[in-house]
Amino acid sequence: MNVLPLTCLKQSGRRWMALAGTLWLGGCAIAPGMHAPSTHEAPSITLITPALIAAQEPKEDPQIAALLSTFSVTNGEYRIGPADILAIGVVQHPELVPPDAPPARDGTDQPFGFVVDATGYLNYPYVGGVEAAGKTVEQVRAELTRRLVQYIREPQVAVRVIGFRSKRVYVDGAVRLAGSQDITDVPMTLALALARSGGIATSSDASKITITRGGHVYPVDLHALVRVGHGAEGIHLRDGDRVHVAESADNPVFVAGEVGQAHAVPMHDGALTLGDALALSGSVSQIGSNPRGIYVVRVQDIHAAPQVYRLDASSPTGLALAGRFQLQARDLVYVQTAGLMRWNRITSLLLSSTLSTYNLQRAASGQ
Repeated sequence: MNVLPLTCLKQSGRRWMALAGTLWLGGCAIAPGMHAPSTHEAPSITLITPALIAAQEPKEDPQIAALLSTFSVTNGEYRIGPADILAIGVVQHPELVPPDAPPARDGTDQPFGFVVDATGYLNYPYVGGVEAAGKTVEQVRAELTRRLVQYIREPQVAVRVIGFRSKRVYVDGAVRLAGSQDITDVPMTLALALARSGGIATSSDASKITITRGGHVYPVDLHALVRVGHGAEGIHLRDGDRVHVAESADNPVFVAGEVGQAHAVPMHDGALTLGDALALSGSVSQIGSNPRGIYVVRVQDIHAAPQVYRLDASSPTGLALAGRFQLQARDLVYVQTAGLMRWNRITSLLLSSTLSTYNLQRAASGQ
């Protein structure tokens, strides 16, 4: 066992005691729970109380009404587009069929139809080109009937779309089957798009869905919609819309300080209480923590001071409040270190540093 010579202790002891005083008085910001001086505006600290939690209760968001208005039904009838396939029949005239109808692969009869070309027209026997893009099935039927009168007495025309290939929406993110979804004569809603994608994955955050339309990104919180009596079926999509479902891991809460495990805790559909975050991090250290110093730091504007909330969990009432205080994505939860534990860590740091310096001096002198 190495023993420090008395003279060395006297020489180095004065230096380290002076350094210890400096650290204790001005440099303790390096220790957990202490505050470093800053040139920025100091944030105010709000105590977590029952009144604060009551003010947190969700209220009707005026943005939901605007969202429902933006994605409301504009026209329920399907409009034909390029690449769609139409089945067109005339009673008692079976010869009016596409000339290049493909045979069935299994040898059985299958419906085939007239393809709308890239210019929006289809070619029909006798009448030639018929503009179909942008029209409803009824409008195309009426146009064909009008033009066939010249060749067929009182034609009875039937038209329906058998291949919906001109319009689609795109779904990606935390869904089971990401990809495009064709829009048919059944109105495409957010609920239908998600269902056709196999539903949202278990790792998803249903409060962080976005719809991109015309260069604008619209946030959708499914849980907020349900709270006000609506749902995903009230969000109507149109051609070209892109739906993205966020992963819950993309918007975590960070927990640090005197907890069992400091890490990022994912939110559950945009919801997570302070109590849950602490429990998922191994709870608060019973030895090293200061139960009166549990902080939540929230940065909403990088150009302004953050919002800081403090929970006093030294009583059962405080612990109950932790179970009701709702966190937000990317909040930082910090559990302060107890005063005695901070002093123990500083003295341990000083002692280890002194021993390291002494050993280096011995090595340099060849001892």
